[in-house]
Amino acid sequence: MTHSSVPTSVGCLTALWLVKCAKTNEWKDKKDKPRSFGERVKINVGGTIFETYLSTLTRADGTVLSAMVASRWRNQEEIFIDRNPVYFAKILDYLRDSEHFTPPSEEDARDALRKEAEFYNLPGLAEICSPDVFHIGDNVQWKESAVESYWKLLLQLWFNRKYEDIFVWVSCVDCKEPVAQREYRGYVDSAFKHFVKSIHVRQHMLSARGVILSLNGTCCRVQWDNGWQTHLPQSLLRLAKK
Repeated sequence: MTHSSVPTSVGCLTALWLVKCAKTNEWKDKKDKPRSFGERVKINVGGTIFETYLSTLTRADGTVLSAMVASRWRNQEEIFIDRNPVYFAKILDYLRDSEHFTPPSEEDARDALRKEAEFYNLPGLAEICSPDVFHIGDNVQWKESAVESYWKLLLQLWFNRKYEDIFVWVSCVDCKEPVAQREYRGYVDSAFKHFVKSIHVRQHMLSARGVILSLNGTCCRVQWDNGWQTHLPQSLLRLAKK
């Protein structure tokens, strides 16, 4: 998929000038303001036409779009933006209802939308598209640094001959939520089976993909593609690549 390119110097200067005008309230006279916030506005983004209400474009203060609907574009039939239109519908969705907006779950798409949000001066949207911010339903995988740190720990938990047959509730260190019940067996044959299963645990972790089911502070619960669920710190994960 081809994403929008970095804006040209002219485009950058235009965007910065528009934001400056919006923030400094250059158009203060009531006669220069649009007549009705229920009026529809057509926006041509790179040859693709979008139509929305004026109130949508002006909902967030100090943005490039709110500046574009000021008086000097008032008499034009449409607003033209020389920009890739792929993610503009998402920009409008965010302006319509930022509270319930859900960014794309794919890493590349979310990063492309973040760049568009920065161009249109929408810091709130740019923040929720950050690669370090997760949402329910996101597709995730282990960070490579986390795999190197944790695969030996998992191997040690699975292959331990010292424990008798007991059940242990394990609580999360960060949020204190009871997250798992482990069964430890002391029999050699059982331990050997666990060992055989865990020989390739590092490789399995690198290729595993999961979906975030819930968020709890800095932790989350993930449903992995092998059917397992784990409760773990968000810092161990990253958005999954295609």
